[in-house]
Amino acid sequence: MGAALDGRVYKGTKEQASKQWHEDVAQSQIEDGNSYSGCIGMLSGNIDWRTALVFDNENAAWDWLDEKHRKWSAPIGVQIGFEGERWLIGGLCSE
Repeated sequence: MGAALDGRVYKGTKEQASKQWHEDVAQSQIEDGNSYSGCIGMLSGNIDWRTALVFDNENAAWDWLDEKHRKWSAPIGVQIGFEGERWLIGGLCSE
């Protein structure tokens, strides 16, 4: 089985991003299924926040996530920019 990188970028506080993420995961499970969909519905569970990491831009955050996340692991959340108002949450989703 393969894996596809999927995630979302949110604006707002970390708590707002987390709440929206869990809502989006639930919606993905309804729309895409939760068995080898290759979508974020496969990434349910608590977010592994890497708050010590702050990325200058979205591309750098996506590249890091693609390199570091392992299939079947919890979704990872990282900060984009030093304002603390943009967050990337995601990971590799089995398909």
